[in-house]
Amino acid sequence: MRRRRRLGQAFETLEVRNLLTGFSAFNGLFSSSATGENTTFYSDVGGRDSAGPLIDSETGEATDVLLSTAQVGVHFGGNGAQPAPGTDAHDIFDGAVDFSAGGERSIEIGPGDAYQYTFENLDSGATYDFAGTAIRGNAGYTDRWTLVEIQGAVSATPAHSSGSGVVTSGLPDNQVAIWTGHNAAGNQGYVAHWMDIDPGADGIFHVVSTQYTGSVPTSINSSGRASGSKGYGLSGVRLIENIPAGPPAVDNVGATSIMAFEATVAGRIATTGGEIPEVTVYYG
Repeated sequence: MRRRRRLGQAFETLEVRNLLTGFSAFNGLFSSSATGENTTFYSDVGGRDSAGPLIDSETGEATDVLLSTAQVGVHFGGNGAQPAPGTDAHDIFDGAVDFSAGGERSIEIGPGDAYQYTFENLDSGATYDFAGTAIRGNAGYTDRWTLVEIQGAVSATPAHSSGSGVVTSGLPDNQVAIWTGHNAAGNQGYVAHWMDIDPGADGIFHVVSTQYTGSVPTSINSSGRASGSKGYGLSGVRLIENIPAGPPAVDNVGATSIMAFEATVAGRIATTGGEIPEVTVYYG
């Protein structure tokens, strides 16, 4: 005699696990005494590794997240400046990323050029926080701006720096324009920033820098346009992984294809708890 399956509580409650904390990781263009010991330097500069695992800035351990970089037509220049204390860029990157002049310090982006960061192997049950900036440090470059765009994410909440050197008006939520020609003064240090990034089931998103040639405040450029010869790609980035609070959770889904002695049962993992949980199905 075949045993009938119970169709009610198809999935057990997973045991309580310790909370996971996620990580914070930085990537810059070059190593110096002003960079963190766990900062990575993946870039598309010739002769360097253009991809690899991000490193937890606190523990020094390699994470599962892979960062790769790619570019079209950009030129790596030798100019840059550190962000002023008290600015968003300083608060985020001080001690982790060096933006100062000397060597290949800046990513010059002209018409048709692009510089891209790709984050892969992200946890679809977690959310992420991305911040990035570029600092050329020349007050005369009022018409050199950068358009930063996040691509491939299911959703993301803009949290960019505020001020006259940031333009969001007329742009979709996945874009922001930043005055990167200067960005070193005490009232600048502008940062492109998205929070609550949902990478989706494929665990991938991209951040792309291109030259911005749209409208800008006349307080920065009297013409009201970003009409310079170039902008500057993000040369310092930070990624934070936010693990959902609490243990993994499973939602029951109603049985289908119900027959006299069998049925198809299902469930949905509502929260992973930061890692792939093991699900056990009971019947009878």
